[in-house]
Amino acid sequence: MKIVFDTREYIEKAWNIAEKISIDSEITTQFKGAMFYSILNICDAMQMLIQKRNFVSANILFRSLLEYVFRSYWLNRIADKNEIVLAMENDKWPKTKKIHELIAGKNSIIDIFASEKSKIQDILHSYIHGGSQNPLGQLGGSGHIEPNIPDSEASYLLHVIQLSIYVALSEMTHLSGSDKIEAEIVKIVEELLARRSD
Repeated sequence: MKIVFDTREYIEKAWNIAEKISIDSEITTQFKGAMFYSILNICDAMQMLIQKRNFVSANILFRSLLEYVFRSYWLNRIADKNEIVLAMENDKWPKTKKIHELIAGKNSIIDIFASEKSKIQDILHSYIHGGSQNPLGQLGGSGHIEPNIPDSEASYLLHVIQLSIYVALSEMTHLSGSDKIEAEIVKIVEELLARRSD
């Protein structure tokens, strides 16, 4: 699938941009930046796994990706200093439902992610905890065990990866307090969209 390789190219360009983003040295700011950096790492891993047709592992990471996006956005836009310190030092976070309530309506892409997660919550739970989703995704039609995930499902994951990267880069740019990188982010997104219409 072309989208697999287009996403890889997009990820490489995103890493180049991320490396140019400078944020201040305050520990709480660095913590937020590291959360966004982690989103890029998860996206990178998911794309490679999909390219290798390891859909089980890619799907297991899907829930983690969404959680990182939600928590990172909450840290960067909503949490106060005390809440950031609690998350950083004690690993104390608001419950998932509370985070969803706090971030609702603040970012249209994240709202879409929250809506999607609620629709497939049971499936994600099954992937994480060794339920039926994983083995059923390995049963081929010819009596052999092989990945049977349809291209549409792989494309769905890759589109989520692409959007997650955009959110991470945009939020890192916001965190840096500089607009200079914004044009580069827009450029790689436009290039990606142009490839889709080819």
